[in-house]
Amino acid sequence: MTSDKQYLALIRYLNANVSSSDLLDEDNFEIVRAKSIWGYSLDEGENFLKVFTTKFNVAEMIGNYINKNMQQTYKDFSVKPFGCLKSATQFCIETQIFGFDWIDVKEYYFSNFVNTRCDINIVCDNTEDLEKNQTLSRNEIAPFKIMAFDIEVLTGEDNSFPVATENPIFLIAGVVTDIKFESEEKFVFQVGTAEKVSSARYQVFCEDETELLKSWFEYIKNTDPDILVGHNITGFDIPFIVERMNFLNLSNGYFGKNFVNYYVAPRRYTTSRKNGIFKETVRTRSDGVLQLDTCYVLKNGSICYPLKEYKYSLNYLAKKYLGEGKISVDYKYIPYMQKKDDHSRYVLAQYCLKDAELSLKLVSKFKLITSLIQLSIYTCAIPQTLLSSGQQEKTWSSINNYANSYGYLIPHSVPSTTEKYKGAMVVEPVTGYYTSNIGVADFRSLYPSIIIRYNLCYSTYLGTSYSQFPFLTEKDIYKTPIGIYFVRQHIRKGIFPILLENLLKERAKKKAELKNAKTDFEKQLANDGQLACKLNANAGYGFTGADNGKMTLTAISESVTSYGKMLISQAKKIVEEEFKYQVIYGDTDSIMINFDNLGFNESFDKLKEICVYINKTCFEEPVSLEPEKVYKNFLLQAKKHYIGFMFMFPGDKGKIDAKGMELARRDSCKLVTETLKKITNHLFFENSLEMAISCAKDVFEKLRMCEVPIYDLIIIRSLSKKKYTTPQPHSKLVEKLKKRTNEVKAVGERISYVIVNNGESAISDKAEDPLYAIKHNLPIDVDYYINHQLKNPLERLFVPIIGKENFKKCILYPQKMKKRKYIYPNSSNGILKYFKLEGKNRISACSAKKIELEEILAQCKSCRGEIPPELPCTEQE
Repeated sequence: MTSDKQYLALIRYLNANVSSSDLLDEDNFEIVRAKSIWGYSLDEGENFLKVFTTKFNVAEMIGNYINKNMQQTYKDFSVKPFGCLKSATQFCIETQIFGFDWIDVKEYYFSNFVNTRCDINIVCDNTEDLEKNQTLSRNEIAPFKIMAFDIEVLTGEDNSFPVATENPIFLIAGVVTDIKFESEEKFVFQVGTAEKVSSARYQVFCEDETELLKSWFEYIKNTDPDILVGHNITGFDIPFIVERMNFLNLSNGYFGKNFVNYYVAPRRYTTSRKNGIFKETVRTRSDGVLQLDTCYVLKNGSICYPLKEYKYSLNYLAKKYLGEGKISVDYKYIPYMQKKDDHSRYVLAQYCLKDAELSLKLVSKFKLITSLIQLSIYTCAIPQTLLSSGQQEKTWSSINNYANSYGYLIPHSVPSTTEKYKGAMVVEPVTGYYTSNIGVADFRSLYPSIIIRYNLCYSTYLGTSYSQFPFLTEKDIYKTPIGIYFVRQHIRKGIFPILLENLLKERAKKKAELKNAKTDFEKQLANDGQLACKLNANAGYGFTGADNGKMTLTAISESVTSYGKMLISQAKKIVEEEFKYQVIYGDTDSIMINFDNLGFNESFDKLKEICVYINKTCFEEPVSLEPEKVYKNFLLQAKKHYIGFMFMFPGDKGKIDAKGMELARRDSCKLVTETLKKITNHLFFENSLEMAISCAKDVFEKLRMCEVPIYDLIIIRSLSKKKYTTPQPHSKLVEKLKKRTNEVKAVGERISYVIVNNGESAISDKAEDPLYAIKHNLPIDVDYYINHQLKNPLERLFVPIIGKENFKKCILYPQKMKKRKYIYPNSSNGILKYFKLEGKNRISACSAKKIELEEILAQCKSCRGEIPPELPCTEQE
């Protein structure tokens, strides 16, 4: 679009569709020469009209409006919007200044109007006066301050979930530290007086909530933290504080570094995944301050590999990964303790402070700060995006950066597709139990290597034919195994291959730095750097095939998997024809070889020999097959379902490795996972089938005799939607809880329940809250746990080894089976049969005090005397 007539017509058209404050003139436009990244085109490019706006939402609105309406209104125009990135991302790409970079400012002036809490406030009018500092290394991290905190809210008598318009905040505690966690400053702000918390440098007693919030925000202003840390702070603490301050008509209820004189409301929205699960997300603006939520990050893996756990409560994660838990105070007794006396309020202060400390320790344990820094460097995404978005945003930022560097523009929207791309193909498994050594050869970064090797990219994509470019010959193109054409590197090297090639080179560089690092912090940065490169490189393939993705092109993703299948098939053929060993499985990027006549050390030598031979005779760089590990005692159940005793090198001590087995699932009760761990240990580590069978028989017998601890029978599932079409056990329990106590569970919460024998026929109607079942002595439904929890996973484990009939005779229904105990509701043999009463003196002491609280349900041993002696301590975890 180059004529003056078209140019002026476009300005009039756009101005007719924006507000009066956002009107455009000729200064908002510039004609540039560029190429579209979508499909191969000639190198000379085309003319594009660049539109400048001061607001991202205006640019996005213009792009959407052009895309939907303009081509119909002005059919003589060849109009298609490109770009429309968020302003922060666009700034980073155009200036090549990214998160945690050092900046040189050449021209600036000091601001007379100070509207931030920064030490120095300057104004720079032109991006040309900003450039990345080339002297300071990226390992030179700025002295950021980290503040971990937790809040406590006073709930009503019904103990329902806190609401900002009803429930006051009475306690805020936390820790301020540096980027290396070398210094600490603990603080406590609370309503009322309390005994001295000796570890806290600041302990401030306030008359009421208003004074508490004002004092704490003044402390934030003076401390000036750069990163806020806490468990579920983005989902609860931060939005609750902001909404509470707005309700109280208090100013400065804002966590950012700039001062605002208006209410910054948290944004709540619900997203739906392809499996129908709904999830509510809350975002609260805080310019210049990052919000690192350990619950969100560790669950979703936004800056690390996600943890696959039964639940993500702070207490559970801390106990498992830190070896310590929360101070055990039942939330139902918190209002009573706040009103009681100084010692009770001291306990609550310790309780709140401990939560903040545990969150900070999780950040340190999983190296989340250095992971964030390195991901920001190698994905070209701003830190805020990394903390709140998925992998697609990381790849999207990287592609936009490389496209801009090579003169490409990315369409505002891409052609939608209803096609589902086919996942990785695998060699069909030869199922069974193997006592021989099983060698595993792994392709090094297979999918990135395929994309690089065969130049698969949006910018090299030709489609199912290349006849529209008559100058191209067969020597100029790659034809993928599924019949898609891409130009070769000598015609044009793709943006995607360049990006992945650089990531793999940087990873190798970081690995070398790791070996030479002198300090622990340098090692941490180097290791997190190589992991960031690996994560971003491996995500490229998924980005091209994502459902409803930003740049979905299934021709690339399916071509990658087809090449993967071809390479695995070639490797399998050589192993079986040249070396005469059976390949029992090929799983996405590896093959498993049965060395049935070789010793343990010989298996490692032969595996290495096979890889060297295949790389030399069959593959070209960067595609490479590498020896990875050897299994002893290996059980292959089905595709992606196997378990074995794994060794990474001949002198390795080995460990049990499982994929797709019940011991790694989150929807089984603890009895199942613990039983499977014991049995697999007997089978694969101790190599004792007899002990494994005995263990399985013993568990079934104890279950029938009601000798299994109730904790081992608790099932935990996530509430994925507000209403289920088909009733589920956990959703029915949520309905019961609402009727009983008016307790409302939010979408995304994980619900704990046991299945009881209450006379109902449907399993969903048998779900019960564990504490309620204990209190009312309800009997466990033994048949459910035998037939629906334990039987199937054990059957899948044992049948390949001993056969189905032997499983039934020897394990499930042994001849010498004890007579089963039948348990009836409200009898003396109810759920309390599963408990041994301890601490009777303490229970009687509580009764003597005649405190008007609920009955003591279960005495907690982890409070260590911190709870006042007349208060019961229950630990619902």
